[in-house]
Amino acid sequence: SGLINGAILHQMTPLADSAGHLIVVTGTIYQHMKQRFQKLAQYLRHIAQQNRKGLHLRDHNELDDPEYLACVDDILRNEEFLKTKLFKHHRETIYDHAIKVSYLAFRISRRWGWNYREAARAGLLHDFFLYNWRDNKDPTRETKHFHGFRHPRVAWNNSRRHFKLNALEEDIILKHMFPLTPFPPKYRESLLVLILDKYVAIHEIFTPPERSADTRS
Repeated sequence: SGLINGAILHQMTPLADSAGHLIVVTGTIYQHMKQRFQKLAQYLRHIAQQNRKGLHLRDHNELDDPEYLACVDDILRNEEFLKTKLFKHHRETIYDHAIKVSYLAFRISRRWGWNYREAARAGLLHDFFLYNWRDNKDPTRETKHFHGFRHPRVAWNNSRRHFKLNALEEDIILKHMFPLTPFPPKYRESLLVLILDKYVAIHEIFTPPERSADTRS
């Protein structure tokens, strides 16, 4: 019995060592990600104060940034994409929400030397679905249930039907709902849009409409 227990312990020792190593590595990754998130959150607060207009946009005509508009002009003129103005999303429309995420992603990515064109374009397309996601009986709805899990692929399909996407833009669109989608973002711009999507959504949900109208300057 003692020999058997000793043999089992001998076999389990490498497993215990591996588990310990995994815990250390996981802790290191967690701390690194925590620092990155804290840095990003701090910068988001800063850019929100410096560019409050970005959180209150309702139309691209309110923008006087020709470099941003040059990145997304073909999307903003696309008749199918403009139909996103017809569907409510949080307090406003899909279009309103998307242009805020897109413009903030553009500004942050340009400031940090990232791929700002892809961030702007995919940020605009990340919710390119044309149905009322609150109504399961909507006959135009492509997915009847689990909208949060499924709409990234709907947006991706619509986007590639009308625009040429590169790998980065596809990753941003498909993974902006992680962890509801199975795979994590592959690129830093994807993580940025993921965070901005939630940041803008929270602002839209908790900011009264009258306050939004008063602070759009």
